[in-house]
This record gives sequence, structure tokens and C-alpha cells, in this order.
Amino acid sequence: MLKWQTNQFPVYGQVCFSKAYENVIIEDTATRQAVGMEINRHQSKIIYIGIDLFQEVRHILVYGQLTVYAEIPTIDIYIQLIKELILNLNLLLVEIPPVPMGFKFNVCLTHDVDFCGIKNHKFDLTFFGFLYRALVKSPLDYFQHKKTITQVIENIKSVFKLPLIFLGLAKDFWFQFDNYMKIEEKFESTFFFIPFKHRSGKKNGHRTAKKRATKYD
Repeated sequence: MLKWQTNQFPVYGQVCFSKAYENVIIEDTATRQAVGMEINRHQSKIIYIGIDLFQEVRHILVYGQLTVYAEIPTIDIYIQLIKELILNLNLLLVEIPPVPMGFKFNVCLTHDVDFCGIKNHKFDLTFFGFLYRALVKSPLDYFQHKKTITQVIENIKSVFKLPLIFLGLAKDFWFQFDNYMKIEEKFESTFFFIPFKHRSGKKNGHRTAKKRATKYD
């Protein structure tokens, strides 16, 4: 772990330490050794950083951060570090904001597809969870003023539709891609699908519970 100003961030590659004790910019949090410094030489200023910033960014984008460091915006810290160093050296900095001209922000429209039709869930945990939410939790939410009576009725009606859906006589209310396309009409969006059916994946090298696997192909 290194420290720059009040920011602490992890390093995944090699670190080169220095014996300098003056004008330290970046230091190791454990040993307090200098990793980055400002060197004044022949009326010039040299900024030395003992890590490969580009390799560090590549590692994070390709492999991700360790879970324990997930809340640290390491790449943003690197960007801010370089930006401030340039400004402190009185160098000209042309900054291009990552937004369209004349706008304050941009929007990325995405869909994480965990479920792809209730027909895929026949008497599994997801199916019984749906029944619980529709028949039990929904009425309770109504009495707690979290749902309207119309929403409760729609949820209960959907339960009675299930036999028709499984027989192919009624539309699957969890299959909504045509509605997404209609709503988004003039916009482009990205859909993220889970590539394998019945594979629950791994977390920290260990297989997760089978119930977390998707049912769609």
C-alpha cells in the first residue's frame, strides 16, 4: 500500500524505493520509504515515481482489484496524481472532459440479465421466491403503503397465469425484451448475459452455491 496526500492505494507490480527524505510525494505506508519525489536539478524539476503507472492501470483493467481494495478508486487516484503534478509544475494542461460538447454528463444504458422468462424456473428457489413475493409480501407491502391495490391484484393475477405460461398458452411476463426495444426505440443499450446455463461460477477461487446459477441458455 502506498500513500499520496491523504489517498492510500494498492500496487500490484514492482516498486522502486528511494533513500530520499525531502520533497517526498509518494511513500510506502508500512516503511515510510519514498516511492515518489520531486528533484530539483539545474533550475529544473524532475518528478520521479517508482512504479509503472501504465502497468498498474493495465493490471486493474484486465484482472481487477483484490476484493479487500474494491472501494479504493485506484485509477482515479492515478489520474488525479498526474493532473496535479502537471499543474504544480506550471505546465500547460489541456483537459478534454469525457462528456459530449454542451452537456454535463453522459448516460450508458445497460441491462444485467439474470432471469430470462419464468418458464425456465419450474419449482426451484426462484419460482418459490416469486410466489412468496406475489402472494405474501405484496399484500404486506400494501398495508405498509409500499404498493397500491392495483399492483397487488396484478401480482396475484400473475400467479394464476403460471399454468397457462408453462403450457405455452400465455405470454411469459418475465420475457420483456420486446418491451425493452419498444421503450428504448431511439437509444442504444448493452445487454449483459451470463454465458453458461447451470454454472454458478466462482468467487475468490471457490465455487458458489448451485442455486445462484442461471436457468436460461
